[in-house]
Amino acid sequence: MLRMKSYSLAVCLLMGTLMGIVQAEEEKSADIRPNPETLRSLEKEINTARGKSGLSKLVVVAELSQKAQEHANWMKENGLVHSSMGYPEIIARGQKTPAGAVNAWLGSRGHRGIMLGGYTRYGVGCIVLNDRDYWIAIFE
Repeated sequence: MLRMKSYSLAVCLLMGTLMGIVQAEEEKSADIRPNPETLRSLEKEINTARGKSGLSKLVVVAELSQKAQEHANWMKENGLVHSSMGYPEIIARGQKTPAGAVNAWLGSRGHRGIMLGGYTRYGVGCIVLNDRDYWIAIFE
């Protein structure tokens, strides 16, 4: 009887632990899913900045946006480090709006050079970490 109670307790503890892990994973992944409207706004802000500089609009490519989002997620999981992902990338942090991110990029010569470069296609992504927004755009 004691063995059965110990077994039942172990199962309950294991189930509680597993449910806690699932809950923690759900909470962790929930804050890295960008709002589609916010991403569309970021795309528009980038093209508006290019238009104001006399440049043609870039074409949003779903595959590049997927790669940008995957990279944003990877950065979150790995301590927000840049990597050599094979695309020119720009990252902004702390701005609460897409316009704020684009303005930050315009204020940085290196980021501005990439955003206003001779590219034709791009994709965007974002994450939230510790109540700070992180924005990413990649170009080709």
